[in-house]
Amino acid sequence: MQKTVQYLYLYFTKDDSDLLAWANMIKENNLGLSTWIQGILVAEAAKEKLYIGAVHIPTPQETVKRDNTQNLWGDDTESENHKILPGWHVRGQNRSLIAGSVLPVKITRPLAQEALFELKKRHKRIAAYVKAIIRQNLEILPSGPNLAPNKTTVIDIFALCEGKIGKNNPNNQIHRDKKEQFSQRQERNHTQNTHPTQPRQGGQQGRPGKNTPPQIPTPTKPQPDQRRPQQDGQAQNRRNPLLSQID
Repeated sequence: MQKTVQYLYLYFTKDDSDLLAWANMIKENNLGLSTWIQGILVAEAAKEKLYIGAVHIPTPQETVKRDNTQNLWGDDTESENHKILPGWHVRGQNRSLIAGSVLPVKITRPLAQEALFELKKRHKRIAAYVKAIIRQNLEILPSGPNLAPNKTTVIDIFALCEGKIGKNNPNNQIHRDKKEQFSQRQERNHTQNTHPTQPRQGGQQGRPGKNTPPQIPTPTKPQPDQRRPQQDGQAQNRRNPLLSQID
């Protein structure tokens, strides 16, 4: 069975110096950046806290170091005013993330995929929301060095949050609705199997069949005994006026 993979793309700007410092710290310590971002998604969907470390934000410099520019320009520095097109190929020294970098994050864990699905239903700008979650959980230090988190922390969050996200969450409204619909369908099928209804000839009850012509009721004439009796005085006064001329 082939394992499904989803991708989340994070674009870093010059205002994301705190996120860049954290991401480069995770990469330098070989802690698995995709694993930690998946853990952040799971913790957020399950409403759990996750310690992701603490970083010191370096002061901005006038120049930005770039790779593979010495042979081209004779120097490995470039002015900040130079426009850099964003993309996954934009990297700094030692392939570090810089402003303009796009980080593709692989979402491979099923629990993290369910968490991403739940968060997408509530937030349209999911990449900006994930960056906000990282910034909210990140601790800023006044000076170095950076404090990397323990990898067992993120591994434990996957175990602790299992059963609290998506279809495994008993408090999920969608899960409760689907479970209720399934129970009603099971009860309806059980009732039909226990008390089967016999098909009626000529279509449904109260309606004529397809081949049965509609019956038009015929008006009934009143019987002689049902006619209104006339009084004797009225019968005598109703004499033909022509008979008086014969007399």
